[in-house]
Amino acid sequence: TAITHFQRFSQRENHATNNTLLVLRYLYQTAPGKLEAVLHTLLGDTQIPIGVQFDQQVRGARSVPDAHIYPRPWRIFVETKLSAGLGDDQIARHVESIAAQGDPGISVLLGLTAGTPDQVQAERLAELARAKNITFKWTTFSDLADALQAQCAAYEAALTAIVNDYVEYLRGEGLLETRDDWLLVVPCNQSYEENKRFELYYDG
Repeated sequence: TAITHFQRFSQRENHATNNTLLVLRYLYQTAPGKLEAVLHTLLGDTQIPIGVQFDQQVRGARSVPDAHIYPRPWRIFVETKLSAGLGDDQIARHVESIAAQGDPGISVLLGLTAGTPDQVQAERLAELARAKNITFKWTTFSDLADALQAQCAAYEAALTAIVNDYVEYLRGEGLLETRDDWLLVVPCNQSYEENKRFELYYDG
């Protein structure tokens, strides 16, 4: 069940999940705050506090220890699909399984798909999860890729290379949405006349 650099799975869906966990683990190892930012982007209002809590002078039943360092309880479960859809029955069974494990704090079930979520179905599944005190969110590989790239600073060459490699993997597998809301703008203020004359675009 551990994630590995060298694939041991035969199904493409499991490859996609393993590779996603690898890049998220690397992001966490680089800086826990970066993983927290990615999760905030994907989960919206649901805050996932990464790392440990540091408290001082917290009164207990019979004493007041000087300091208290402890992990903040949360867990995220992911259902990966290489298509655009999620199955209601499978998500319902996941919700039941998560609820049966008891309450460790924040519990999130994340649907990760290749296509745009069905908003009506997403709200129906979210309501089903809320009844068990579980947060359900539905996101896409494209949204995840954008959130990861947003955490790559220009000077972080190693992190940028790994994230870009992951994005290229997603692209090669056809898991990124085709976006038709892009407009190519070519700046050629100084070279416009020569561009026309030579039928060659360049801009110094």
